[in-house]
Amino acid sequence: MSNEIIFEAYKEEINKGLDRAYGSLKPDDKIKLELNEARIIIFSDHHKGIRDGADDFLFCEKAYNAALGYYLESGYTLVVLGDVEELWECRPSPVVKAYASTFALEAEFHSKNCYYRIYGNHDDYWFESGTMNKHLTPIFNKGSSRSRVGQSSPFPLFGKEGLGEIL
Repeated sequence: MSNEIIFEAYKEEINKGLDRAYGSLKPDDKIKLELNEARIIIFSDHHKGIRDGADDFLFCEKAYNAALGYYLESGYTLVVLGDVEELWECRPSPVVKAYASTFALEAEFHSKNCYYRIYGNHDDYWFESGTMNKHLTPIFNKGSSRSRVGQSSPFPLFGKEGLGEIL
């Protein structure tokens, strides 16, 4: 089998996965943003651990928290895009405890309805609603009626002309 045939099969599987993710969304999951007014910051792949030698986020925490403070004061929407916690190596409870101040800053965005979290493969514990409810809901649902944590979320971009969506 040629590399081109393998690549085409791979692209077909990716397209099926994206179609599945998009098709599973409810109408109120869509986030409407006016392109000329949107202020969005996207961070991904933090891999927050338990402050040990394997913790990829440990040395980034101060810069990330400083950035969050700036973006919060400037009215940005925060999108945390996958592999936020390192839950392949750690259990949720110690990670949440280790980074309580960072979670509190992210929750400030959530309380203003300016926070979206898309989980990735290293965030696999969040696929279980009981685990998510136990660890994330107490942090993020203070002052907000809706949790915005999911596998995917479309961002329709509007301007003078319809520009499409970011999924």
